[in-house]
Amino acid sequence: MTVIMDGMLAALLLASLVYMWRVNRRLEQIRAGKAEFEKMIAEFSRSTTQASQTLEDLKTAAISIGRDLTTATNRAAVLANSQERTSEDLRMLISRGDALADRIQTLISKSRGSVAALNLPPARAVDEPLKHEDRSESAEVPQMQAVLPSISGLR
Repeated sequence: MTVIMDGMLAALLLASLVYMWRVNRRLEQIRAGKAEFEKMIAEFSRSTTQASQTLEDLKTAAISIGRDLTTATNRAAVLANSQERTSEDLRMLISRGDALADRIQTLISKSRGSVAALNLPPARAVDEPLKHEDRSESAEVPQMQAVLPSISGLR
């Protein structure tokens, strides 16, 4: 009976030995997986830190770009307002110029009528040379007197 007990004890020890060997292999796999898991955790931590830094950089850039955009928008609004004022000023100057041109046109028409009534010879061309006999002051005086009222009306 001792032999049977010794045999059973040996069989149980052998079964325990096989079981421990299997447990040891699984523990080695877990340890290997743990090292790999730790590498993945470390990589994840680095990636998270890098993403955090990138987000901070993006936030800083967005704030800076926002300020620049606000400044540019404000400058554009000022320029648009300035252009509007300049445009209004130009419209006013053009209307005043048109009114002045109309007034000059009226005065020229009136002066042409008064010059025609004097029966003066036609004016010489600009590039036509002036003759000595045309220089007489007596012929120029009536012309000047006819034009003077028209010129004084311009003021």
